[in-house]
Amino acid sequence: MALPSCTVVVCTRRRPKELSRCLESLQKLRYPQVSVLVIENDASSTEAEEIARSYDAQYHLCTRRGLSAARNFGVRLCNTELIAFIDDDATCDPDWLSQAVPLFGDPAVFAVTGKILFHADGNFFSPAAHEFDPGDRIVSNQTSDWFGMANFGGLGLGSNFLIRKSAWHRIGGFDERLGRGSPLHCSEENDFLFRLLDAGMSVATRSQAIVRHPTPKPCSAEEATRSIASATVMVSMLGIEHPRHLLRLAKYLWGAVVRKPQPWRERPAHLFGNMASRKTVYAALARGPFIYLSATLNQIRLGTPHFLAGLSESGLADRVSESADVRAS
Repeated sequence: MALPSCTVVVCTRRRPKELSRCLESLQKLRYPQVSVLVIENDASSTEAEEIARSYDAQYHLCTRRGLSAARNFGVRLCNTELIAFIDDDATCDPDWLSQAVPLFGDPAVFAVTGKILFHADGNFFSPAAHEFDPGDRIVSNQTSDWFGMANFGGLGLGSNFLIRKSAWHRIGGFDERLGRGSPLHCSEENDFLFRLLDAGMSVATRSQAIVRHPTPKPCSAEEATRSIASATVMVSMLGIEHPRHLLRLAKYLWGAVVRKPQPWRERPAHLFGNMASRKTVYAALARGPFIYLSATLNQIRLGTPHFLAGLSESGLADRVSESADVRAS
């Protein structure tokens, strides 16, 4: 049985050395029908274009800022059945795709995620400092705790992420309020997986589909605050845009309060680790709903309805779409 065609989309911004290392690893993939597409997310082209060409990768510039915008831009350019995403500072094992793609043999599976090994050294020569391993399973909206796994990081990370292009069309793409460089700066892959499962599709995970990533660097006080606020950003989004799941959301939040163990996620010894003082943590959590509302109103004002899948339940989707049509005319 012939394997489906696949495009690997690499979104990049001002990391030429890391991009070269990523593209070098992609050249070693053992997969018969694969192409590579580099999307530079910046105001104008930089040396990333020359780097992409030197590795026989396609190159396009996306001037709309944000990882989700760049990914949506890249998907629109792809004509393959499958699309894979990897961060520009990551590398993949040669069998990354050959391990992940066969899971799409199940017609119910529309996305596949895999293991990420985090290394302290930039060349990934040292043993992994820690890992994210989703295991080997198939998750649907009939799976116990699918809601928590999808929304709060137990199902997959965006640097090791494959989808059917048809899934992207069916749920309206990545929400451009989310992801690095965007107003909400987080969780674009979690939101995508949640909406995919909520629409009745399944997600498969594979431990042997391996990507290697640098260990995150210590963050500044501002970055720590933004990371902490992302928790209530996502809670606000889910509560407002997906009211059918309020009971599931409340159940998950209560479990977080009483520190209920989750088999799919390790919890830090202290809330948000040692990222900030307790006062700063509470202040950041209180900011989350306001950050969410500001970003959502701005997207509506701009008439960029890339996030309408969630808003459809509240009836806002039609009004925003009408607004976008008026602007276009």
